Amino acid sequence: MRGDGTLKGFARGHEASIRKEESWRTTVLMSGEQPARVVEMQVRQDDGVDPFVTGPDLRKCVQERVARIKHAIAFAQFRGEECADPRLEQGEATSVFKQEAAACEVDSPKVVGHRPTLPERPRGVAKHRSTVEPLTIAFEGPDASHGHHGMPPNVPGIDESLPFVPCHLALMTVSDSRTEATDLSGAALFERARAAGHLVRARCILPDDIERLVSALDGFIADPNIDVVLMTGGTGLTGRDVTPEAVRRVIDKEIPGFGELFRWLSYQKIGTSTIQSRALGGVARGTYVFALPGSPSACRDAWDGILATQLDRRYRPCNFIELIPRLREA
Repeated sequence: MRGDGTLKGFARGHEASIRKEESWRTTVLMSGEQPARVVEMQVRQDDGVDPFVTGPDLRKCVQERVARIKHAIAFAQFRGEECADPRLEQGEATSVFKQEAAACEVDSPKVVGHRPTLPERPRGVAKHRSTVEPLTIAFEGPDASHGHHGMPPNVPGIDESLPFVPCHLALMTVSDSRTEATDLSGAALFERARAAGHLVRARCILPDDIERLVSALDGFIADPNIDVVLMTGGTGLTGRDVTPEAVRRVIDKEIPGFGELFRWLSYQKIGTSTIQSRALGGVARGTYVFALPGSPSACRDAWDGILATQLDRRYRPCNFIELIPRLREA
């Protein structure tokens, strides 16, 4: 592992949780009880579970604890780091994982062999000598299909083993009053797109006129050099706000999750006021179209919280860009 040999390299900012996991591992190693029972004891102690809680509630706590540890171990292996789990030093990894999985009814990774270089032992743990081989973890079950390239299954993030591929963007500001000098929302999107390495092929300002918006969208969608159209403005509830209506006239499929996720992000800042936003996204003849509010802050939130990763083909487990070749499948 990085630094002091704990799981901090995997779970930055979760030091308290990591200390609980290390305490649990040491207890498992030094106790003669079955691992599942030891996990239960530590869950009660560390997570504040009432000593009289039993049944599904306790099982859920135990299951989450075991799943977190196994996930951390798998991620450490993916990063090529040493795994600070003393059970591996004793050659008990496979049996312990199986017992925990059986007790908690969770799938476990398949563990083969042991890592040749081991971290420092927790204080008070006796040394156990053994001949070790490299550790390999293979994932089974429904999650296995979500593993891409070098990333472990269901771990969101940028896969650095893949090259960055820039998108070709068109930016459209919808406003009756803004000019190039006062278009702060379009400028925010332009700056973020360029900083991320994307190419802005076109930028324009159009009034809140549905026919002109549809005509401009049709032109961008027909352009083979445009992958994504980003619109800002006209997504509110007033009579002049017609951007969503224009977008729906040209798209083949709507992406409901885009608007839902944007409003969830916006709710964190402006509360229930986000209900007035009709931000949406969709696919039009192989081109992505996203309509954002006219606020510069909203544009920054949409880019930073959604588009920055979804327009990066290295993002795992999935992203918008890797789907472009298949958007026009019959």
